[in-house]
Amino acid sequence: MQLKYLNMSGNKKFRIEQHSMDAPTGENLTEFVTLKRLRILGLMDVTHTDNIPENSVDRRVRTSMSALHNMSYGMADTLGRSDSFHIWDLAHPRFQGKEDENLFGLFDGRSGRGRANSSMISHLKERFGPYLKIELEKLEGPDTITNALRRTFLGLDRELWSSTQDEGGEGGASALVAYVKGMTLHCANVGDAIAVLVKKSDGFQVVSEKHISWSPTEAARIKQAGGYVNESGLLNDQLDISRSFGHFNLVPIVNSNPFIKTTALAEDDDFLIMASSAFWDVMSYARAVAIARTVRRAYGDLMSVSQKLRDVAISYGAKDHMVVMLVGVEELFKKRELSETADYHQQYKRKAPEGPTDIVRFCFERRFLVYASWQLLY
Repeated sequence: MQLKYLNMSGNKKFRIEQHSMDAPTGENLTEFVTLKRLRILGLMDVTHTDNIPENSVDRRVRTSMSALHNMSYGMADTLGRSDSFHIWDLAHPRFQGKEDENLFGLFDGRSGRGRANSSMISHLKERFGPYLKIELEKLEGPDTITNALRRTFLGLDRELWSSTQDEGGEGGASALVAYVKGMTLHCANVGDAIAVLVKKSDGFQVVSEKHISWSPTEAARIKQAGGYVNESGLLNDQLDISRSFGHFNLVPIVNSNPFIKTTALAEDDDFLIMASSAFWDVMSYARAVAIARTVRRAYGDLMSVSQKLRDVAISYGAKDHMVVMLVGVEELFKKRELSETADYHQQYKRKAPEGPTDIVRFCFERRFLVYASWQLLY
């Protein structure tokens, strides 16, 4: 069969069971592995048996729930016009095994032959978490999480060198990650994937930076590095972004030094929109936020919101591969309130009497409190 994209995510009452349903070709249609050209299989929130294929360089399979460690989560994507898989998402709840840490990200392949880009973004997805974990464990003294994120980006870029040499170092990838530790959000990116923090009030905050060649700061850096930007905004007539993983044929004009923004989350913060360039090319920040708020009021879950945002972007003319991810941050404050309430009750919980003496004292205190309350009433 020629099916390339199959997404059933969000259907919480849907169940996939293995049955004997043979196609005219003799294949069992309940076995997804028979879909040889399948690139994306979405089964988030779907109940399924064990006949699910594994992730591979050419195939993305999503089987997680839309609630990741008490944080709501939604994502939607499309292959666009491409036959190859060029984009990969990352969701890592309880990062490093810690209750107050979560890691999310997306990696968007750019300007390379299909298979090479698939390998590159798959490597980034698999290696980003472990590499960041090592860098965070090294932190001591004045060293910061910002430095750990920067070293992770630069170190992973060095790892990619060998994977791009077959095509002259031309392959590359934009990247956007959101690392949540406690009540602090750390966003880091290279390229043109953007994250927007949506408020419960009317506002929003852009927490990443679009690295495009014709921005004043980037244009000055490019010129200093010996590059140029043509009238169409392309760097050295080749690339429309100025920072990226890979693209070693354009180093040092292009580099993987990320923009990093640290944000102290507040109770007014609602959810985070993370999306690749194909989405933002046709969608303004304000319009995306307005659509997201409207759909969430109607349906409540972020899975529906992410799917609607993708569909609207396609209706606006988006034709390239795309990922839209939404991460709920308001749940962090609900979780903290529950934890604080539990701690309060545990702290002031009266110790149960253990012996005769304690029982007498316990009864006397109760009798005294009742008498005192009666005196206050009368």
